[in-house]
Amino acid sequence: MARLCLGWDIECGDLKYEVKGRHSPKAVIRPTENEYRQAKKHKGKYSLLVFTAESESELKKSMPETIPDPVRTREWKVREVKEYSLDEE
Repeated sequence: MARLCLGWDIECGDLKYEVKGRHSPKAVIRPTENEYRQAKKHKGKYSLLVFTAESESELKKSMPETIPDPVRTREWKVREVKEYSLDEE
């Protein structure tokens, strides 16, 4: 679905899920501007699934962190639309 440029990777009924991966919990997640727009548009029906694993074997055993409505539940600043950090400081 990513090549369709919908702004999400998985659809389940009217729910939309964007999947992101990273090697370290300190790594920054960078959504595209389209992903940001779609998250803002679909609100509670849009969730971010973040997989964190240092290797492919770890990835196969990992469970994602689910972040519902990421635009409203995490701080996104207009000038930082392309950066998303899961670290809460």
